[in-house]
Amino acid sequence: MNNPLLHSIEDTKVLLSCGRNTVYNLVKRNELTLIKMGRRSLITDKSIRALVDRKEAEAQSKKDLHDDVSENKRQTKNKGT
Repeated sequence: MNNPLLHSIEDTKVLLSCGRNTVYNLVKRNELTLIKMGRRSLITDKSIRALVDRKEAEAQSKKDLHDDVSENKRQTKNKGT
């Protein structure tokens, strides 16, 4: 199966390039969804994708804010000359 619905903690670590504790902290903060299948703890693919989408949107928002501040500084500097 090319697109699994569930990922092990180990696979989630690899997908997110983070450590085991980070994965469990993201679960604790309800940023990732953990389900139990027998004794296995699995993370839903949907929650991983949603997390990445949120983080990407946050990064873009910060970049846009930084760009706006830089543009305002440039305009203020140009008015003074």
